[in-house]
Amino acid sequence: MKKLLSGLMAGVVVCSSTSSLVSCSKLSAISEIYLVTDAGKISDKSFNESTFKAGNEFLQEVLQEKDLKISKIEPENSSSKVMKNQYRNARNNGAKTILLPGFHHAMPGEGENYAPEVMSGKGSTIFLDGESSATNELAFSFRGDISGFYAGMSAIIWGLQQKDKYKEISLGSFGGISNPRAVDAFIVGYLAAIEVFNELKKTDQGKEKLKNDFDLNEQDFTKKVKMTQSQFPNSPSDASWYSNSFQQGDGLVVSSTLIQNGANFIMPVAGPQTIDVVGLSKQKDGGETVKVIGVDTNQAEAFPQNKGIFLTSAEKDLQNATIVGLAHTPYWIENHEGVVKKTAEYLKDKINLTEKNEQEEFVAVALDDEKTWSSSQWEEGKVGRTLWVGGNMSAGGRNLATPELKEKILLIFEPDVLTKASIELFETIDNNSFEKSLINEKTIKAYADKILNITLGGTF
Repeated sequence: MKKLLSGLMAGVVVCSSTSSLVSCSKLSAISEIYLVTDAGKISDKSFNESTFKAGNEFLQEVLQEKDLKISKIEPENSSSKVMKNQYRNARNNGAKTILLPGFHHAMPGEGENYAPEVMSGKGSTIFLDGESSATNELAFSFRGDISGFYAGMSAIIWGLQQKDKYKEISLGSFGGISNPRAVDAFIVGYLAAIEVFNELKKTDQGKEKLKNDFDLNEQDFTKKVKMTQSQFPNSPSDASWYSNSFQQGDGLVVSSTLIQNGANFIMPVAGPQTIDVVGLSKQKDGGETVKVIGVDTNQAEAFPQNKGIFLTSAEKDLQNATIVGLAHTPYWIENHEGVVKKTAEYLKDKINLTEKNEQEEFVAVALDDEKTWSSSQWEEGKVGRTLWVGGNMSAGGRNLATPELKEKILLIFEPDVLTKASIELFETIDNNSFEKSLINEKTIKAYADKILNITLGGTF
């Protein structure tokens, strides 16, 4: 492997002075894998950084190339001209795979799905957080509803474990702009956790699960667990559920209302408006009572100065998706024997993948599938594979939720079970239009009932 890479490492980054040795950690950047950001930086504590870490993890942990890292390009802005030039630069520098984190790579006037065409005949692209646009592009979409469910359940359990700190458990959430497949799905899963918990504690079987695994008692079960808003959205622009933008500052009004109405936990699915909630949380009892739940990536790491504010984050599993995607690209399968098997062993029980078959039904995708998941050839008008990734939650580090809490939640509410509920949710999304919002009692109850029926062995 080292011999192979040594002959292909055009554009190697080498530290040349004492001061630079510290900053670049003596790692050499290979040219075969390039990450092109969507004008952000790889230090953004979000999509770009998670993807960059994943590429390096693939090299250093899966392939055991400890002295290597992937290459990166950080465009100055996301204009079409700039993005297309940088895709070409990556190709010309020797890229065999380009990692594309974030939806801007597909947006009109920005990336415009141009990267796969640039790579035609040279290699492939991996698009993170969208659908494939070309035969040589592997794409990953993320089941945010599952992430939302795990975050909601962790808020309920953690809140009850604090005993006298909370008289009731009130979960609030809001979105930036309504989007059933993205923004709203997170909130549906989050609120379904309330329904699942309240139904579980009504049954002897469910109550025993909660007592034994989470050290809860009968007094804990008497506390009210509810959503903060008194009713569901009456439109996709309902100001009690949506800030109607993704601009920092525009989430202050809805966040303030949620806190005034007694929210203990708030999950903003609104990008930079997370900082709006963090600021208001600190104003309420110094952040002691109102805890924040991040979205997409481990947001506690993005706000290191706000210790004790973040309970968890409803994470999209960007890192594991990137790793398994790289292992199934044509270049790595052809040039590294056993890469699929190594990756499957490395990611065992860490990621859940599904995709639609020819009958438009979701089926499981095996990690040890030895075939390439994309081509090296772009074909006009044809798309490649889009895989769906199960959800995750943050734990440990600066999060109040511990790894032990996360482990127990995932043991009771298994990823496969949540995936079945998620598949039905997205079938509902595909087959219906939502004049009010996907966030409604019927949708949330159907999601919760699916989980309860499987968790309780069909007795619910």
